[in-house]
Amino acid sequence: RAAAVGRIVLASVATMLIVLIAKIPFGFLAVLFVVAMPRGDASATVRNGLRMVLATAAGAAVALVSLNLFADYPLAYFLSVVGRLFLVFFLTRTLVNPATAFGFGIILIAAIVVWDRPGVTVDGQVETTLWTAVGLVLATLVTMATEWSLAQFGHGPSDPGTTAKTGTASPLFVNDAFANPEYVGFALKGCLAATTCYL
Repeated sequence: RAAAVGRIVLASVATMLIVLIAKIPFGFLAVLFVVAMPRGDASATVRNGLRMVLATAAGAAVALVSLNLFADYPLAYFLSVVGRLFLVFFLTRTLVNPATAFGFGIILIAAIVVWDRPGVTVDGQVETTLWTAVGLVLATLVTMATEWSLAQFGHGPSDPGTTAKTGTASPLFVNDAFANPEYVGFALKGCLAATTCYL
């Protein structure tokens, strides 16, 4: 455990230094990514990291499309926020890999905060959203590099059985993702709570 904590601290410090030097908006979320990334051996961490990078890019794309379509229409914008919150909670329960759900959800939620700041131009909102996504991807890459580098020197966890599974394709969603009403119920409850907080 001490070694795991040390690796997390090292990746967090490296990420924070880059965030501060580059002045990346919402840099605290980048460090949150370092702490929240699921870890195993180095190869498992790299795979989870790649999922988080792709999920963050997808989440940023969904956020920007939604925001650009509805930013000028208050009611439609509000409904798009509700829809995005529902989507985040639904995917949290139905995606097989938690790293994918985390990467996708955080940037969607961050985009809501970014676009609700008063006195910021649309260009400024888009720029901040993109820079926030860059910070999250950067944190993921730093964590992947830290885990992989330390594993090369024998300071990371190792699991010989994990490497053998690398080529096995895993499904994106759980088997009953679109058939089990419990997932929709969970998403509705989470969405209601989050929307209440948003209001």
